[in-house]
Amino acid sequence: MMKKSTFLIAIAALICGSTNGLAQPQWQFQTTISSTVVLGSLEAVNREVAWASGLSTVYRTSNGGRNWLQTSSVTTTESLECLEALDSTTAFVGGGGPNRGGGNAKIYRTTNGGQSWETVYTATGSASYWNAIHFFDAQNGIAMSDPPNPGEPFLIVKTIDGGTTWTPITNPPTPRTDEYGTNDSFYFYDDMNGWFGTIAGAQNAMAGRVFRTIDGGNTWNGFESGNASTVVSISFISPLVGIRASIATPFMTRTTDGGQTWMSVDNLPVADIRIVSTITSVSTASGHQLWADGRAGASQTPFIISSVDGGATWHQQSIAPITIRLIGPMSAVSFGALNDSVRAWASAVNGSQILTYLNRIGQITAVKENASLPTNYSLSQNYPNPFNPSTTIGYSIATPQLVKLKVYDVLGHEVTTLVNERKATGSYEVSVEAGKLTSGIYLYRLEAGEFVEIKKMILVR
Repeated sequence: MMKKSTFLIAIAALICGSTNGLAQPQWQFQTTISSTVVLGSLEAVNREVAWASGLSTVYRTSNGGRNWLQTSSVTTTESLECLEALDSTTAFVGGGGPNRGGGNAKIYRTTNGGQSWETVYTATGSASYWNAIHFFDAQNGIAMSDPPNPGEPFLIVKTIDGGTTWTPITNPPTPRTDEYGTNDSFYFYDDMNGWFGTIAGAQNAMAGRVFRTIDGGNTWNGFESGNASTVVSISFISPLVGIRASIATPFMTRTTDGGQTWMSVDNLPVADIRIVSTITSVSTASGHQLWADGRAGASQTPFIISSVDGGATWHQQSIAPITIRLIGPMSAVSFGALNDSVRAWASAVNGSQILTYLNRIGQITAVKENASLPTNYSLSQNYPNPFNPSTTIGYSIATPQLVKLKVYDVLGHEVTTLVNERKATGSYEVSVEAGKLTSGIYLYRLEAGEFVEIKKMILVR
C-alpha cells in the first residue's frame, strides 16, 4: 500500500497553483442533541449559529453544531410546530395547540438567546395551528396558520416591528373542505415572491395545492402542484423556478413559471422512492444548490439528493454510516469571501442526531453504478482531460470494500472527497464539477482495501 508520505512526495514533484477547496463533500455525523427528542424544525443563521425545535423544546448552537444547548421552557400547554431564527439571540416558534390538535395557537419570541420566551400573538380559534414563520429582515415578517375555525380562510399575519405586534392580512386565501397547511412548507424567495403548500385532512379531500403571492403575502392564488397528496416541502431558486416534494407520486415536481404549472421530475438517482420529505436550498454569488431527502425501498432507507441546476437533474450524496430511520428538517447557509461555500445541517430522526455538510457550491458529486461485476480493481483516466466545466472518473471494485476517492492539489492539500463509503462489487462513475477551482493540475486518489492508485487531471479555464 502506498504510504501517505510517498503520496505527498509524488505530488510535490508537480508544479501548479493550489486551491482552497473544502473537504468532505458528504453528510457527516456531527453530534446527538437528545436520545428522545424528535426535531421538527431546523434553522441555520450562519456557519456557526443554528436553532432547532422539537415538540416542546428549543435548542441552539453557536459553534458550528458541535454543541447544542437547550433553551428555557417555551410553553407547557402546546406543541411547537415551526421555527424562525434571525440571529444568535432572536428567534420565533409557532405553536400547534395542545397535543398538536390546534386551538388558540401562539407565536413565541426570544430576544436573549432563549433564556426567556414571550407570547407575541395568539390565533384565537379551536383549530388554529402555526405552520410557518418567516422574516424578510429584522423588522418585517409573516406567519401562516390553518383556519382558526372550521370554514374560515387561512390566517396570515404580518409584522413590521420585529414581531412585537402582528396584523392579519385583509384578503387571506380560502381552503377547500379539509385542506390545511403543512409544517414549514412555506418559502419566500425575496420580499415579494412566496409560496405555501397544503395537505388533505380527510382521505377523500382535495389538497396538494401550492399557493403563490407576488406582493409580499398580501394576496394569494392557489395552483394544483402535480397530485392531490401532501405538499411536504417547497423551495425556489428564483421567482420562477422551484421544486415541490410530496409523499406520493410524483414525489417531486418542478415549476418554471412561479408555481402556476408543475411538471414531474423523472429519472431521480434513487430507486423505489417511497417518500420525499424535505427540500432546502441556498443561493450564493456563484450559483444555487438544492437538497432533498427521503426514504426508499421496503426498508425505508434514507437518502439525500442534490441539484445545482434548479432541480432539473439530481445527484445522490453519501451519508456517513449512522443508524437512522429517516432524515428530518434541513437548513443551509452560504459563507466565504465569494459567498460560494455552503454549510448545511440535517436532523436524523433517531432521537435528534445531527448531520452536517460542508462544501463549495457546484462541487456536487454524482455516482453512476454499472451492472457489470469486475474481477480486478482499477482507476480510469478521467474523461475528458483536460476538462471544463466537468469530467467523469471511473473505477472498479472487485470485492466489497470501504472506498475512498479524493482530489488533491499538487501541494498535497485535499480539495474534495468524491467517495467515502463502503461499495459493493461493481464499476462506478463519479462526475466532478469544476465549481470555483482554479486552472491547473489536480490528482485524484482511489483507495479500496489494499488497492491504491493515483492519476492526474487538468482543469483548463
